Amino acid sequence: MRYVEVGPRDGPTLFLLHGYTDTSRSWELVVPVLHKLLPGWDIIAPDLRGSGQSSMPQGAGCSAVPESCFTWRQFAADIIAFMDARHIHRAAMVGHSAGTLVATELGLDYPDRVSSLTLISTAATGQEPAVEGLLNGVIDGEWQPDFTAAGYAWPNDVYHLSPGVAAPDYNDFIDNAWVTSSVAPPWFLAQIRPGIAATRLGFWIGAIDNIVTVDNTQRLRHLTVPTLVLYAIQDDIFTLADEQVLIDSLRAAAQSGGSFWWKEYGAVPPPAAGSQTDLGHSLPWEAPVGVATDLASFLVRGQPTLTLYRTDPSDLHRILAEPGRALVIHEP
Repeated sequence: MRYVEVGPRDGPTLFLLHGYTDTSRSWELVVPVLHKLLPGWDIIAPDLRGSGQSSMPQGAGCSAVPESCFTWRQFAADIIAFMDARHIHRAAMVGHSAGTLVATELGLDYPDRVSSLTLISTAATGQEPAVEGLLNGVIDGEWQPDFTAAGYAWPNDVYHLSPGVAAPDYNDFIDNAWVTSSVAPPWFLAQIRPGIAATRLGFWIGAIDNIVTVDNTQRLRHLTVPTLVLYAIQDDIFTLADEQVLIDSLRAAAQSGGSFWWKEYGAVPPPAAGSQTDLGHSLPWEAPVGVATDLASFLVRGQPTLTLYRTDPSDLHRILAEPGRALVIHEP
C-alpha cells in the first residue's frame, strides 16, 4: 500500500480515505490546513488497493470476477493490516465519497480500532441513479463493447488496463463527467485528472459493482463510533432524501450509545437545469478550508463549527464563511 504521511509518527493518527486516484493528491488542498490546525497529529493518506500507486490485488479469480477483490470489507482489512504493521492501535477515519464506504466498514467491523468517523459526501446506500448509470450505461454499456470489439476478453484481459486503451471517449468522460466542478479550482482539477484517468478497469468494475450493492441502512443503526457527516446541498449523487435515510439510521444508533453530527454546506438548492451554483459532491476540492476546520473542531472539541460555508454568487471559486448560520443536526 502506497501512502503519504504528514506530522509526527508518535501523535494521534488520522487516516484520509478516497478512491480512484492518488489519495494524497485528492486531499492536497485539505492537508496543509489540517496540519496547521492539528500539528501534533500523524496524518496518513493511503492509496487503496488498485488505485493511485498501490498495486492491483492478485488473488485467484480477481481478473475473472473483479468484484470479488474490491469489497469494502477487503479495503477495510487492508487499512487494519497497515495499522497492525505500524503498531497503530486506534485512529480517526475520514472518508470522502467512495472512501466513506471504507471508513464506514472500519467503524462497523472494527469499532475498537476507530476513535471517530468523518464521512464527507456519503449516504446509507449506493443504489443511486448516478452510480447505476455509471455501471450500466458506461462500464457495461460503452467500455465493455469497445474492448470486446477490439478483441479483448472481458473482464479477464482488461483487468490491468486503463479504459483509455480502447474506449475512444474515455478522456472526455474523465474531463467532462467524472472530474468536474464549477467551484473547485480549475488548476487543481487539471492536476488530478491524469491520476484518475490511469485507474485500471479492474478497479472500475470491481468497486462500482460493490458500490451498487451497498445498503448499510440497518447496519448503521448499530454504529457506536462518534460520527460527523458533512453534506453539500448541491451534491449531484446523494439527495436530501438519501441523507434523511442516513440520519434516521444514525438517530437509531444514537439511542443505543452512538452519537453523530450532520452538517450541511451551501445555501442554494440545486438548479432545475444547468451547471452547479453552490457546493456539491466534491467538498474537499471545493471548500477545503471549511472541511479541515470542521474536521479539526470535531477531533478536538467533539463537534463541528456552526459556520456555514457557501459559494459567493458573484465568484463561485470564492467560499464565504458565515459564523453561526450552518444547518446542523446532533444526537444525543
